[in-house]
Amino acid sequence: MAESIDYGARIGEALAREKNARDAAWADVRPRIGGREFLPLTIRNYLALDAVDSPFIRGGTVPTPEQLCQFLWVIAPEFSPDSGAMLNFAKAIGGLPFEATVKECFELVEVTFMDAPQGDGGNASGPSFVSWVASIVDALGSEYGWKPFEILDMPLRQIFQLLRAIRRRHDPKAMLFNTLSDRARLAWLASLNQKDAA
Repeated sequence: MAESIDYGARIGEALAREKNARDAAWADVRPRIGGREFLPLTIRNYLALDAVDSPFIRGGTVPTPEQLCQFLWVIAPEFSPDSGAMLNFAKAIGGLPFEATVKECFELVEVTFMDAPQGDGGNASGPSFVSWVASIVDALGSEYGWKPFEILDMPLRQIFQLLRAIRRRHDPKAMLFNTLSDRARLAWLASLNQKDAA
């Protein structure tokens, strides 16, 4: 007999997780991975991870232990370009359970990008002329007068919420999506369609 799924509870849990994650982004609560505190993802450290094709950012492959260490090092409070410091860090985290730590890192990335703008912002028909970073710096700088270096070091979770707030203020009818709860709603709708087809 097929297991019965309580989609109402799943949607409720997703809504609560979205609310808690959004609030935590402003509470200066540092993410914890493997029992250690790390810094939230920023544009600056996202770019560093993207430059080395980190699977935590790019997806597509299962991370290696070296890639896990690299990801954690980039968001570690003690991060520095010193290779000796990185070796000490690698030794310090060497005992973390690999699969559980990888899962926590992917969860951090998922929550970070939960409110990220979807798609290409409506420019599918034309070429891109600036980096996505320039678009964010321009939007937040224009709205709030912040300098580029301030924006590059802000947690992405805060940036994405501000971009949503700006969009909604400029266009009250703008369509916004909630990644986690919308995914739970889609699963519920798919289950209804399967029942109808049976």
